Amino acid sequence: MMPTILISGAGSGIGHQFLTHYSTQPTTTIHALDVSWPETASKSSNSPATIHRHTVDTSSPSSIDALSKALQGQAIDLFIHSAAVRGLVKAQVEKGVQDPKEAETLEVMDKETMSVCLGVNVVGSFLLIRSLLPNLRKSEAKGGARCVIMGSRMGSMAANNVSFPHSASPPVSPSLDFPPLHPPRVTTPLTHTQPQDGGSYAYRASKAGLNALVKSFSIDVPDVIFAVLHPGRVESRMTHVREEGAVDSDEAVEMMVPKIEGLGRGDSGSFFTREGESVPW
Repeated sequence: MMPTILISGAGSGIGHQFLTHYSTQPTTTIHALDVSWPETASKSSNSPATIHRHTVDTSSPSSIDALSKALQGQAIDLFIHSAAVRGLVKAQVEKGVQDPKEAETLEVMDKETMSVCLGVNVVGSFLLIRSLLPNLRKSEAKGGARCVIMGSRMGSMAANNVSFPHSASPPVSPSLDFPPLHPPRVTTPLTHTQPQDGGSYAYRASKAGLNALVKSFSIDVPDVIFAVLHPGRVESRMTHVREEGAVDSDEAVEMMVPKIEGLGRGDSGSFFTREGESVPW
């Protein structure tokens, strides 16, 4: 069988690396999506695969509708959705902050950044995935088509744990033989040097929302396999500087491909790391 793969965000970062990986397969047809393409994109491809590039703005319903019409009647065996925005406050980025976390804190987050991030990562993702369901359902791939979403550990509420120092532990009163009904609440001032998660308000909210969408899709569309993959910190254009601990996109994709290729029906509605380990919602 000649598989058909659709990759969003294929013009850069992880999406582009997935495009590079799958384009080495001569019997594969790839539909590559991005909001814009460099003029040299089509000329620079010497790959054995058949590649169709589409200019699609996932924040625009009309752009998604146009894609749906262009793909009408075509089966898609694998959809890798990596189009996303980070949700950094523009004014902070323009100031030249070196740590992206400083551009998404409680103090600086604004309505515009939240709206854009949720609009692209949640609303746009929902509309795009829903529009492709007829194509995914037409797949004759063994076990069904796979819809793989590039998520983030930041979308896991269970993983967003504050690590308080020992001095912040609730004191135990020696005069009580049993715990009080309402133990005294101990608060610790939030500082940027204190080890903690939190912050990243727009991105966390959008990725948590995306997780909720994927889980519902897995229930409402049982004939398609849906999964979220956390690629880890990857060097991409989502941030203006390279984050500490970030790996190159080719390394991340190399780690994720075995998990993607091995996904089965029992994995639908699940959340995994790039190493294939489960992530709590």
